Amino acid sequence: MLGIIAVADVLDMLTPDANQTSNARARDILNQKRRSPHYPELLDQIRQHGITTPVVIRDSADGRYLADGHHRITAAHDAGLTRIPWTDNWLLADRINTMPWQLTPGRITPAAVEAFTRGACAGLAVAVHDATGWPIVEVGHCDGLPLHFMVRHPGGHLVDIRGAHTDDDVRDEWEFDADDSIATLTVATRDVVLGCYFVDCGEPVPMDLVRTFVPAVLASIHRTETSCPA
Repeated sequence: MLGIIAVADVLDMLTPDANQTSNARARDILNQKRRSPHYPELLDQIRQHGITTPVVIRDSADGRYLADGHHRITAAHDAGLTRIPWTDNWLLADRINTMPWQLTPGRITPAAVEAFTRGACAGLAVAVHDATGWPIVEVGHCDGLPLHFMVRHPGGHLVDIRGAHTDDDVRDEWEFDADDSIATLTVATRDVVLGCYFVDCGEPVPMDLVRTFVPAVLASIHRTETSCPA
């Protein structure tokens, strides 16, 4: 799983870090991590972009413990962050870390707009659909493959990572890429779109990470809807 956790809660967790007593907490080794030669660079990066790779938290007989991310939690504390992403899945953390674009969970940055406007739009459409029940809309085709996926807001507008759009604006945007220059808008089923995301797209952004962007997308709808003509 992938979630968001308070920095203060992580600092109070046990740590298996070397040369520490068995009941050491993450906050007990902050000064040790600050002495790393790469720490200033990491701190500057996290101040600018937040934490893009979740820390790993696991369970043991003695309680939850911070298994990976001691430098990141130190930098998050020093940068004044209050909440950070976490996972209990080492493979998921590694995959997020090696993605071709660095995405901060839940933050709509230029990197997120680029990712979810192109290769990962199908995953986002499924995630928003699962959260709201709004129908998924497939935009046109190029060489037999869909150009884009969006969801239909109850108010009528089409929604993606950039907010709300009118049907005409969507058709105008995608008609150049569409077969025969016709960007059609058709309702798509969840299972087909999810299958497309896993198979045809290769799940470029893990679905656990995709879902963290849904609240930010929903929050952006009102702002963009007010600028869209009816």
